[in-house]
Amino acid sequence: MNNVVRYDDNYLDFSIEYRSIKTINIVNHCHEIYELYYLMGGSRIFIIDNKTLNILPGSIILISPYVPHQVMHASETTYKTFIVNFSLNTVPANHHYKFKKPNSFFKNNYSLIPLSKNEQNIYESYIEKILTEMHDKNAEYELAVYGIVLQMLSFCQRNYDAQTKSPYLAPPVPTRSDSVITYINEHYREELSLTRLSEIFYVSPAYLSRSFKKDIGISLVEYINSVRIQKAIAMLVSSSYSVVQISKRCGFTSTQNFNRVFKQITGSPPSYYKKKDVLSQIQMDSPSDNIEITKE
Repeated sequence: MNNVVRYDDNYLDFSIEYRSIKTINIVNHCHEIYELYYLMGGSRIFIIDNKTLNILPGSIILISPYVPHQVMHASETTYKTFIVNFSLNTVPANHHYKFKKPNSFFKNNYSLIPLSKNEQNIYESYIEKILTEMHDKNAEYELAVYGIVLQMLSFCQRNYDAQTKSPYLAPPVPTRSDSVITYINEHYREELSLTRLSEIFYVSPAYLSRSFKKDIGISLVEYINSVRIQKAIAMLVSSSYSVVQISKRCGFTSTQNFNRVFKQITGSPPSYYKKKDVLSQIQMDSPSDNIEITKE
């Protein structure tokens, strides 16, 4: 049985979502704010920053604003996640306190924090408290939820600090398609049709298409588009190139197709990322059955 519980605090600019659902599809998206993703059960595959990562239960992954990523199931199973989406407005102390330190986990496109069993128990105790507050709605429960979210962020920063002394590398997903992924990441500006790639790797188009989808969980076209859009976002927010120029530089044959794919993945047109307020925010921040609980 699918169970999704959600809480929104528009004033403090954060939301919480607990999911316990049967795997149904692939999510391909990015956010305007941070996403703090904790996997409680099942296993998930993330494609982010041109890397394919196998995320296991007990892992936290923080994804920065405007970083495209894909999330898919690693096996046919029910999975459980606890997700906090927030902005720096959620953390007023950030401007004066330790989230501005050079090794802050906020400064990366993504930060992966694997937890020990004891650390998992601590983090999941925060989750249990939040879910209890959301359910009971006792006096000032909104303040209690906010306080626990700040504790979670502090917990993540401390664990990230400890991890930087002994870096952890997420186990890559072992696939036969690694060489294809590497080639796409390096040659995204060029023609990358199925026919062209099959010629490069000396296999039939049908075999390449079938094996890539089996290994990675998404089609070749979906992966190529994801890489190209990620590169496009970086150009949009950091260069003076026009949308037409960026479209060509990222390997799209037409601006119309670029606009369509861009909006499909990000939810916004390319022009949105040229806005000054978006640019300044990025520069500051970075380098189904639903039961809805909302703040009243």
